Amino acid sequence: MVVHERQCMSNDNTPVQTISSFSIPEKLVSRKIKALKPNKASGPDWITFKLLRLDEPAIVSPLTKLYARSITKGEVYNQWKKSSLKPCV
Repeated sequence: MVVHERQCMSNDNTPVQTISSFSIPEKLVSRKIKALKPNKASGPDWITFKLLRLDEPAIVSPLTKLYARSITKGEVYNQWKKSSLKPCV
């Protein structure tokens, strides 16, 4: 991962560190997808482990860019904050 920081001033003129650019290697995201455990449940988007594994070559680049953008902007997308718990019957 590569982080480039820059210093900005806050409203009260105190220095604040911000991230101007952030890069995550696609190989890291690919390794994380390949390391997913098959016995874990899918999230609220219903994307299963199997689908992530099968589509890994196609989704690594977009996911990497999405993660880096989220970190650079300092925002976590609302959809990423959701989860769904369902009892096992």
